[in-house]
Amino acid sequence: MTSVLDDSVLQGESAVSRPQVGVPIHEQQLVDAFLLRAPDFMRPGPGRSVYVVEEPELGGAGRPDLVFVTMAATTLRRYRQSGLRLSSQASARLLDSQVVTNGRGLSQSYAQSLRRELAVQGWTLAEAEHLASMVTDTFAVEAKIRDWRRAVHQVARFRRMFDRSAILMPQRELPHETWRSLDFYRCGLLFRDGSDFSWVREPAAETPPMWSRLWLFELVLRGLDSGQAYKLSDFRKSSRASR
Repeated sequence: MTSVLDDSVLQGESAVSRPQVGVPIHEQQLVDAFLLRAPDFMRPGPGRSVYVVEEPELGGAGRPDLVFVTMAATTLRRYRQSGLRLSSQASARLLDSQVVTNGRGLSQSYAQSLRRELAVQGWTLAEAEHLASMVTDTFAVEAKIRDWRRAVHQVARFRRMFDRSAILMPQRELPHETWRSLDFYRCGLLFRDGSDFSWVREPAAETPPMWSRLWLFELVLRGLDSGQAYKLSDFRKSSRASR
């Protein structure tokens, strides 16, 4: 895959160009309002940036409204320049030594084909593990106006791919069973009250598999190419400039 992304995007120098995604208008407004306040909930640390991917397709794990990936822009640039790319989530799994690659979900011939493709590009397990380690935090958000049950169901599908996951809703009364579901899936809950956002329940931290961090690395780069991803700081600049 050939990248058409120039370095100005990786350095956060270009404006945010957001795609038209399939989110209902009220949920999109909720998402946009949270993006302006999201830096209050994420501290990337020195030398790192938070990248946002809107509605990434996670295969059988669904499509969260927002995915935040924290890493250094220099690492992202080095990955792009190296020519190492992943054609599929299955490729990332094959680079994870902790995954039992016994053919589950992959035919033997397809797995062999992917391994040849990875070898030709120059992938090694050491390189994959190093790149995955450069992703220091991943956070998925599912936004809903009312239907908390559907939100929990969706989070349950992708929860294990991220360090943290949360449901984002306007402030409202929720039945007691909501909290049992959130506890079971170790999922956070964020409420919006006017212009303020606050944790009602903070998410439990998990350690996602190496292949997941590697695949999210790839999705950030794909998203920067297509306009589906951007630096969180760029969203705030763009939003303020448009007022």
